[in-house]
Amino acid sequence: MHNFLTFTERLLLPKNAILLVILAVFLAHGSSLGGGFVWDDTYTVANNKEIRSLTNIPDFFKQSWGAGAEEGSRAREKNRGLYRPLTLVTYTTDYALYGLSPTGFQLSNILIHLLGAIILLLAAYRLCGARAGLFIALIWAIHPVHTEAISVLSYRTTLLAGFLGFSSLYIQLKEERRGRRVFFRTLLVALACFAKEDGIVFAAVLPLHDLLIRRISFKNAVLNAIPLLLFAILFFTIRAQILEGAPYSFYAGTSATNQIAGVMQANWLYARL
Repeated sequence: MHNFLTFTERLLLPKNAILLVILAVFLAHGSSLGGGFVWDDTYTVANNKEIRSLTNIPDFFKQSWGAGAEEGSRAREKNRGLYRPLTLVTYTTDYALYGLSPTGFQLSNILIHLLGAIILLLAAYRLCGARAGLFIALIWAIHPVHTEAISVLSYRTTLLAGFLGFSSLYIQLKEERRGRRVFFRTLLVALACFAKEDGIVFAAVLPLHDLLIRRISFKNAVLNAIPLLLFAILFFTIRAQILEGAPYSFYAGTSATNQIAGVMQANWLYARL
């Protein structure tokens, strides 16, 4: 029994826990390396000529997510209200490294998910302790709800926003100096938003963590949150100026009853996973 407990304690050491997370990610999602370009990957990656030159990177910050799709196409229409330049930057980097090899792009998706799982592990260790932290990270690493985001290159947006958002939380937990903590967490939230708009959620999570977990005063929590608020205002202002229209709605033209039924069905399917 003593030997077993010693072995278990060794597994919980950060270095060994990281190795377990790496193993879990590749066992669960490694098969996606054999996949190709599917669904929206056709216009975001395979046929997107703009990602084939590093010199185009500045232009990504001045256009919508669907700008690489053919003018007047449904793909262009569907994505005219989305702004995700950082993800396009990663596609351009992948193309410079791998050309149009789907395997190279898929490897990048797996590695981004892996980095997200590792940074979550480190954050969870500080929040919950070693055992709970490893359990949380392993569940995140292998959960089937991530399959679509990993296997479909167009959904790298979710992986990047998650990794960068978790990184902002980790900085908040680790960095003792207030100025550095506020600066770097704001920078990481900004990068998460440039990967996918959903990253703005962390602009609310971090102040709540200040108040409810770190238990700092309300005044200090508000002062710490000012850079996040200023970035959010700037981000949505820039976004509104650049985008060609409102976000596309898959429920357009359907009744409220059908919309509610669709949302409930989607939640039930995710709950089953």
